[in-house]
Amino acid sequence: MQYFDLNLVLFTCTGREHLLVKTWDSWEAVVAQPSTTTRLLAVDGNYDLRVCDILKPDVVVQSTSRQGYIASIIRALALVDSDLFLWLEDDWLISGSIDLRKALEYLQRNPKCVQVRWSKRAPLSDAELKGELAPEIYNSTAGFSANPCVCRTKLVRDGFTALIGANKGDCPGVDGFENFLTTWFASHGLACAVANPGKIPAVVHAGDLESTPREWHMTKSAVATPTNYVFAMGSKPPFWRRLWMGVKLSILLARLAFRELWDDWAYEFAFRVISTYKSGRGHSSEREKPK
Repeated sequence: MQYFDLNLVLFTCTGREHLLVKTWDSWEAVVAQPSTTTRLLAVDGNYDLRVCDILKPDVVVQSTSRQGYIASIIRALALVDSDLFLWLEDDWLISGSIDLRKALEYLQRNPKCVQVRWSKRAPLSDAELKGELAPEIYNSTAGFSANPCVCRTKLVRDGFTALIGANKGDCPGVDGFENFLTTWFASHGLACAVANPGKIPAVVHAGDLESTPREWHMTKSAVATPTNYVFAMGSKPPFWRRLWMGVKLSILLARLAFRELWDDWAYEFAFRVISTYKSGRGHSSEREKPK
């Protein structure tokens, strides 16, 4: 098995770099990987440069203003120079067993397989278990998914090339880039696989940390950049959640106000909070003014 030709691609966007650091820390704590592996950081929008000290990317590909997840993926794929690459997003945590070697060896033996992803469910469903492809690797009944996974570079590139040339939409469950790729891969006789972690899920989707709306994952975002930055799950939070957020916010702001008296980093962060809040209120007022 040759590991040296595997690129690791880390995806994040404005305001979520700290989540990627948590994702990477959990990955490094569980998965052994070669020091010679090329590490690529893909950022949609501006980001805190301090994350580079932690992630230590060899290459950074960035758009200074947000253009959407699809555009970010395509930019990153253009720089991948290995036949296989590891896909790791900023809202996942590694919770169980990850056998990177087994996934890579399976892809090398099966050129018609697009990806081997690690499941966030355990055990797998009976339907998935019946589709065993290799020991602990099964046919993915869900198709393509951006779970932590290893992918075949050319096939994923081909799928996104087809997406750019296809009709665009914004219907959740239909026009998501994963939905499109699933359909396209199946129509070309290409398979997607899932690794069974056993009794414990290999990965956990930290959905409570989600801060990007689903519009940013729709195929329409490739031609029309979304303007909505909130309500990631598609609905407004209930009153009790807002109330609890107010309690937590009050406590954290009190701690920050006290800490900034001697901590320069806290002072600068507090300054940014105030500046951003004032700026946001100004924009909101302008939008609400009648024409």
